[in-house]
This record gives sequence, structure tokens and C-alpha cells, in this order.
Amino acid sequence: IDTLKYLDERPIFDNEKRLALAWGRGGHEEESQERTRMQEEKQQELKRDLARWKELQERGRPLKEQREKEWMVQLETKKTEDEEIRQLRISRQQDFMTTEGLVRDEVVVEEYR
Repeated sequence: IDTLKYLDERPIFDNEKRLALAWGRGGHEEESQERTRMQEEKQQELKRDLARWKELQERGRPLKEQREKEWMVQLETKKTEDEEIRQLRISRQQDFMTTEGLVRDEVVVEEYR
């Protein structure tokens, strides 16, 4: 059974092998105990994975906070630059309108002469 990989074109998984071997060693009672061990192993694996995940989060938290601070500075700089550009555009439009108005007034004055 240890080397058995397929049975009737169907794969045999490790948990099925473990249960079959346990049943072979001690019948239903041994199989039941093996199921319990398998469930406990799975729970332990999940706990280890969760602990690793939390550790990764904790190690990454300072980096995340630093990046967020940098992004906020960049955002504020962009907002300031955008406001400066907006003010410059408004100023240029006002200059253009004033210049355009002067040219228009000169044309009107010359037409009435």
C-alpha cells in the first residue's frame, strides 16, 4: 500500500493511505484515532500559518506606515503644485483677457476716428 499511487485510474491521496494503513493495523478504532490525529495536525498547520501571517504583517507594518507617510507627502506636494498651476492659469487668463480687452478697445477707438 505504501507505493500505491493509483487504483482504477483514480489517484490515492496520502490521507486515504494513512487511514487504510491505520485500519490495517487496528481496525475501526485505530482508523478513528488516525482521523483524530490528522485533524489535529491540520489544526496545528493552520495555527502555524496564521502565526506566520501575523508575523509578516507585524514586520511589514513599519514599512507600510513609512510608505503611507511618503505618499501623503507626495499627495500634498501634488495638491500644492496643482493649486500653483491653477493660479498660474487663472493669472494668464486674466492677463490674456486684459490684453485682449486693450486690443479690442484700441480697435474700437480707431474705428470711431
